[in-house]
Amino acid sequence: MGVPRAVPHDAKVPVALSPKQDCLSTDAPVPARPSGKGASMISQGTSNGIVWATRICFALVFAINVQCAVQFVANPAGFMGGFGLSGPEGQLAVAGLGVAFLMWNATYPLFIWQPTRFVVLGAVILAQQVIGLAGETALYLQLGSFAAVAGPAILRFICFDGAGLVLMAVAFAILLKNQYHATPGAD
Repeated sequence: MGVPRAVPHDAKVPVALSPKQDCLSTDAPVPARPSGKGASMISQGTSNGIVWATRICFALVFAINVQCAVQFVANPAGFMGGFGLSGPEGQLAVAGLGVAFLMWNATYPLFIWQPTRFVVLGAVILAQQVIGLAGETALYLQLGSFAAVAGPAILRFICFDGAGLVLMAVAFAILLKNQYHATPGAD
């Protein structure tokens, strides 16, 4: 395996790269893609509009998630009251929640970059969204007398994650349907 090559600013760059190459390609040969019926769901025939719509849907949810995470980390005191927390412990808890949000979103960038290449990450993102929505709903249903304090904050998470799940699931389903129908030999 070779070391990635730096390209001088004035160097001629190839117009098109193969599906397995990118800006960090090496001198190593690119393995051939599998062929035959059902060998790969990835298709060069997927509509560019569908790919971009999928990117936009996932990127929208990603951007809002990261914005929320950054706010929780940068200003945890501003959000403690919504969870019924106070003091240094409350600040650490809210900041920790922000860090967890950032970890949760680590799967998004590669999928947004190349949704037809990283289809499995799209499924992982949807699974994460389902887990988050189910967990938030379970917590909300167990609040009891604490519902007046933390209920509105958790309900906002439920609404956003539910809407994000629907948006991303519809985009992902359309992407998969288009890939399946565009794959040669797929029935």
